[in-house]
Amino acid sequence: MAKPKLIAEDEFDRWLSPAAVYIAMQDHLSTRIWRPLLLKRMEDGEVFAAARKAVYRVGNEPEQVAFREQLGWDHWKESAPKHDNSPFWESGDIVLTIRSNSRYVQDIKVSCVDVRFEPKGIMAMIPPVAALPRPPAHVVKLHPDPPAPTPAAPTFNADAAYIHINALETMNEALRSEVSALKVTPAPRHPGGKPSHPYWEEAILRVAHQMHLGDFKPQRQADVARALADWIVAAGHEEPGPTALKTRAKLVFDLFRD
Repeated sequence: MAKPKLIAEDEFDRWLSPAAVYIAMQDHLSTRIWRPLLLKRMEDGEVFAAARKAVYRVGNEPEQVAFREQLGWDHWKESAPKHDNSPFWESGDIVLTIRSNSRYVQDIKVSCVDVRFEPKGIMAMIPPVAALPRPPAHVVKLHPDPPAPTPAAPTFNADAAYIHINALETMNEALRSEVSALKVTPAPRHPGGKPSHPYWEEAILRVAHQMHLGDFKPQRQADVARALADWIVAAGHEEPGPTALKTRAKLVFDLFRD
């Protein structure tokens, strides 16, 4: 068996929490579609997950602990969450079972804390949207309305980039949960400094979606920073400082520059 891949701490902190994945998928696909699709892509090696901390237990043997270790399909195939009400989608914690193929070898229990999903594989699951129902008036636009499409062929509808205020309020409630489930980047490690704001993950997710499937094709990192700032201000928050914007914009720009 190949040795599990270890994820660097700075990279792991950019991966998506289960709560972020749940919200992103529910925005575009029904539960009966996206959850089996997620598991199939994990089985096929197209979507990856890792745990900040994983404790392995086999019978009475000493525990083994791994940090930011990629979780293979053998972890998930017996224990993947199958219901919306699973606490995994809010907390990010789960106990997985690796089944033994021998009656002489015990199963392995893996207690995982703060599971995250690699964002590029998750974004690839979101299909292009040809048309969406127009949202209510109380929405925030990421970009101005594009010119009306010609009737000859369907085009991407920028309504996919509209943000519902109700969804944003729900997300902010989730952000106050026990493990800060929707936090993409850690709070700055500066004693006495300001804590990281809860809007970053939503802003990054929406801008990344427009870059991946929409009509936003930035040529420079500064374009991404401006889009993040525009969304944050439109959502009713104070515009972040240039250092915070530059850091997040580089993460998003580098992720999709290829």
